[in-house]
Amino acid sequence: MRYTNKYGWPQAFVRAVTGDTYSKGEADYTVTGLLAPPRQSQLLKRHDADLTEDVSDRLWVLDGTVAHEILARSGQEERELFEKRLYASVAGKKIGGKPDSLCLVSGLLTDFKRTSVWSYIFGRTEWQAQLSMYAFLARENGFKITSTEIFAMFRDWSESRSLGSKDYPKTSCMRIPVEMWSHEKTRQFIRERIEFHERAALATDELLAPCTPEERWQKETTYAVMKPGRKSALSVHASMEAAWTVLGFAGGTSIVTRPGKSVRCASYCPVSGICSQWRSDPSNVPEVAE
Repeated sequence: MRYTNKYGWPQAFVRAVTGDTYSKGEADYTVTGLLAPPRQSQLLKRHDADLTEDVSDRLWVLDGTVAHEILARSGQEERELFEKRLYASVAGKKIGGKPDSLCLVSGLLTDFKRTSVWSYIFGRTEWQAQLSMYAFLARENGFKITSTEIFAMFRDWSESRSLGSKDYPKTSCMRIPVEMWSHEKTRQFIRERIEFHERAALATDELLAPCTPEERWQKETTYAVMKPGRKSALSVHASMEAAWTVLGFAGGTSIVTRPGKSVRCASYCPVSGICSQWRSDPSNVPEVAE
C-alpha cells in the first residue's frame, strides 16, 4: 500500500496510522481473516503494492488503537483476560484470535469496537460470527463462556440522525448482547470459511467468487414520498407500488427513488477501485424523481 498525505498532516501522525504492527502469530488463519470476504482478501494480497490511500482516510487506525490501549490499562488481571491470543485446530489449520476481554468470574466475553454506524446497521451478522468464533477459541482453551457482547463506540454518530430512524443507534455508545452459536455450529462455520479462502487462493482475479450482498453491506432500493418545501420524506417504502398507494393520502406530490447501495464497497473497502464486481455495480446512480 502506498500512502499519500495531500493535506500535509504531521509526520508523527503519518507514521502512527501507516505503521503495520499487526501479526497473526502462529495462526494459518485468524478470526478476522476468516470473516473478511475472500475476494477482498485475495485482491488486497495480490495488489497491495498498487493500491493508494491518503492518510486522512486512516484516522480510524489511531482511533481504535487509542481506545483499546485505554481499555487495556483499565483491566483487572486477576479477574479479566484482556487481548490474549488463543489458538485451536480446525480442518488441519491453526486458527488464532485475540478476544478483547473475557471476565474470568462471569464468563462474559466482550469485544470493544470503535466503529461506524454503518458497521452496526449492516455488520451485525458478521459480529455474531466473530464473537462465536472467539467463544469457540476460548472454550477450546479451557475457559468458561456464558455470554458475549459488543460494546460499540460510534465514531460517526449523529444525534440529529438518531431521532428519525428506528435502525440508527440512539446513543454514541451501545452495549449490544450477541447470541452465541453452538460450539459445533461454530466449528462447521470455521471449516466453511477456510474452504472459501482456500478456493479463492487458487482462483485468478477474474474467477474470484463475487462478494455476497451481506459482505457488501447491501442497502436495498427504497421509494420516498416527498412534499415541496420539506427536506425529509413523508414516508419511505420498499416498493414503488406501496409509495404510489399512499402518495395522495400523505399529501405528497412526488416519489424519489433512492437507489440501493453497496455501502462497504462504496466507502469501506480498500480494493474497490480494482474490483471488477464493484466497477460493474449499477447502484451508484443519482436519485430519480417520478
